[in-house]
Amino acid sequence: MSPLVAYHATNRRSRTSIANRGLFPAMPAIGRPFGVYVFREDDAVTHSIFSRTQRLRWTSDRGQDVWEVSYIGPITPDHYVENGLVLLGRVTHVSLVAGNNGH
Repeated sequence: MSPLVAYHATNRRSRTSIANRGLFPAMPAIGRPFGVYVFREDDAVTHSIFSRTQRLRWTSDRGQDVWEVSYIGPITPDHYVENGLVLLGRVTHVSLVAGNNGH
């Protein structure tokens, strides 16, 4: 079985914790699944989304750290973001690919 490779963007404050312990599932807004929210930059993720106005895609902005994650485990689509997935377990294999240096 090959791992899923995706990306997760965070605030710089979390860098040391993520590097040492990985990403833990968390409760987002009401009505969304408990998990680690990730995105794919390619078009490998296709599922319907609930946006009423536009197709929403997730990317990182210049003020965020971007982590590459490798994951094997249960996954569900993020029905609010067209390139998003929700990983339902802890992610221990992470690599910082773009760090926010605070500039």
